[in-house]
Amino acid sequence: DTSDGCPMDSNKTEPGHCGCGVADTDSDGDGIVDCLEVAPSGPVRAWGRNDYGQCTIPSDLGPCKQVAGGYSHTIALKENGEVRAWGRNEYGQCTLPSDLGPCKQIAGGNYHTIALKENGEVRAWGYNSDGQCTLPSDLGPCMQIAGGGYHTIAIQIIDCDANGIPDASEIAGNDCDLDGILNSCEIAWGASDCNANGIPDSCDIAGGETDKDLDGVPDACEYSYGDLDLNGQIDAADLAALLAVWGWPNPPFGDLEPDGIVDALDLGILLARFRPVE
Repeated sequence: DTSDGCPMDSNKTEPGHCGCGVADTDSDGDGIVDCLEVAPSGPVRAWGRNDYGQCTIPSDLGPCKQVAGGYSHTIALKENGEVRAWGRNEYGQCTLPSDLGPCKQIAGGNYHTIALKENGEVRAWGYNSDGQCTLPSDLGPCMQIAGGGYHTIAIQIIDCDANGIPDASEIAGNDCDLDGILNSCEIAWGASDCNANGIPDSCDIAGGETDKDLDGVPDACEYSYGDLDLNGQIDAADLAALLAVWGWPNPPFGDLEPDGIVDALDLGILLARFRPVE
């Protein structure tokens, strides 16, 4: 893609986003690079069929940074985030919600209008014959919107831990298996993290932790619990293994307390755990 004239520009994360030498920075982490989001503004022009005034630009409109069109209405986004709409309005597609507030993107359907607020909230109003203005209850913040004739489209911002930060902004170094899901979310959703280091056990093992019994749990965790022979239960074999290192300072296993030595405290913990490992 050489649409910006710089196919070898190392600053670009994807071809064609920003101009030559302009980094594809996404400072607010919403999935839209700044050079597109903070777009230059200018006067709006429109021409063609004008039976509903859709091509008659309001005299007080001023410079805008984005425009969109419906079947017979026009939408514009001003520099300050204000949305304006004019033309055919029989379904209220040009009547802006009173609580809309500043927006960063607009789109239009045949007879409905769509806006993406600064906080990522999607709003839609106008003709709702097919539910195109009824937002899914689980939609959440989005990074991009578009309109079809009688439908609405949005790209969601993924925030699996609901901390208000898009996952894309914190994924670097926090997605050990490169599946696009934060380690913390995988653990919250059921992935084992036996040593509570914030990394799923599967990644610890892939990174070099031993798993001699191939049960998906690092051996170090099983040793620390008392399953010294890695057979899935605490039994006489583990007791024998612990007694074999009795009194050892900094032993390879058996220090269940841990205090740097295998002693009566470790024996008491082991005996209290005599049963299959859950």
